[in-house]
Amino acid sequence: MTAELEQNKAEIQAATKNLAEVFISNIPEVNSIFFVLTNYLNSNSSVFGATFAFSSDIKNAAPFVFRGENGLEHKDLASKFDYTKAVWYDVPVNLREPVWSVPYFDFGGSSEDCLLTTYSIPLFNPQDLSLIGVLASNCLLAKLEIPLCVPELTSPL
Repeated sequence: MTAELEQNKAEIQAATKNLAEVFISNIPEVNSIFFVLTNYLNSNSSVFGATFAFSSDIKNAAPFVFRGENGLEHKDLASKFDYTKAVWYDVPVNLREPVWSVPYFDFGGSSEDCLLTTYSIPLFNPQDLSLIGVLASNCLLAKLEIPLCVPELTSPL
């Protein structure tokens, strides 16, 4: 891994931990989370995208803010797929600790095809240790420009 990538990952890890401390003390409503994540990306240029994915016991919502072609864009991942089965959610919840995902291809999830790795922190209620949700930050490894492969057509002789 390059020194620049290692530095980006260290910055993302530190920034995500700082934001997790804010979230654990006071989880805002879904619309406010979009605002918080927007400010977070504006303050952390190393972060490609971030989400707070609620525990399904609390609500089915995963506000996501990412760097799109036209600036910061917003989505609720819960409207796209079952985020609780995603590796960036499931693994840190089951391990009960922060983790970096292995690199993966995000084909269109953030409106672009890209190679990412994600740092995820599971957040647990300090009183009863129940899951509140997972805070995740994406590190962009590469934008993909995969040309459409079309076989050359030839006419029969």
